[in-house]
Amino acid sequence: MIYSKFVVDMFYSADSECSIKMFFQFCIFSASTYLIYFLIRLVDPSIVFKNLIFFIAWPNFNMSTLRCWIVFFIALDRVLAVLMPIFYHNHRSKVPFLAVLLFCFAYMAFEYYILFVICVYEVDIPLECTIFRCAVGSCYHNYWKWYQQVLLFEISLILRKGI
Repeated sequence: MIYSKFVVDMFYSADSECSIKMFFQFCIFSASTYLIYFLIRLVDPSIVFKNLIFFIAWPNFNMSTLRCWIVFFIALDRVLAVLMPIFYHNHRSKVPFLAVLLFCFAYMAFEYYILFVICVYEVDIPLECTIFRCAVGSCYHNYWKWYQQVLLFEISLILRKGI
């Protein structure tokens, strides 16, 4: 599980803090792409890529969701190993890592459901919108804030119980 977090962190950091020299292949959705777009718009305002902010930020939010759930399961795994070592040793192999990854990807798909069905979102972003909050609307943004707070609170509770 820890190695998968390293892989997710690599893609997450390449997506959010991309270095053009090192990770150019991952820079398609990065913040540097958005900066380059703004510089092009300064030179020629007639060049417009509508909905660019959504296609830049959405993969970053998906990677963040995957990262949070993997951290949650790693914390749970470590706490169970410390608090119940015999039970953990006898039953850990019965929960395959693939099940954890499937749960994470299912939750990412559930986020699509929240965005497009529950929040009734359509990808039609005004040109003056420059932040993700106005790009997805207040419904999904409020869900995202709630989700992050609850999951990080649960992780902190799990780690506190283990100490």
